[in-house]
Amino acid sequence: MNFRNETGEIKTIDETAALAISQGLLESEDVRWAARRRMAVWSFRVLVVLTFLILGYGFIAPDGVETANSLLGIITFIYGTFMSIIAGYFGVDWKSNKKANKTSDKSA
Repeated sequence: MNFRNETGEIKTIDETAALAISQGLLESEDVRWAARRRMAVWSFRVLVVLTFLILGYGFIAPDGVETANSLLGIITFIYGTFMSIIAGYFGVDWKSNKKANKTSDKSA
């Protein structure tokens, strides 16, 4: 079973990944990183689609700008939620890379 792509990242997470973890073929930390990465990528996709939907509605609908303005609080909340998922992924990734670099410097 090959779960990794050419860069070494896990391609997919499915029910066979749990079996691979129990057999010792995959580490649970690798699966956690794959799940984090997938959440960040989907959050980014949602933000892009939401942006185009709001802009499209604002330009096409007769009162689209006023409607988008009246929903500004909800739109801001949605953007903040998905941006926090992306920022959390980058923060955890930065911290783990910093920690990994610190331990590799000590061993050298």
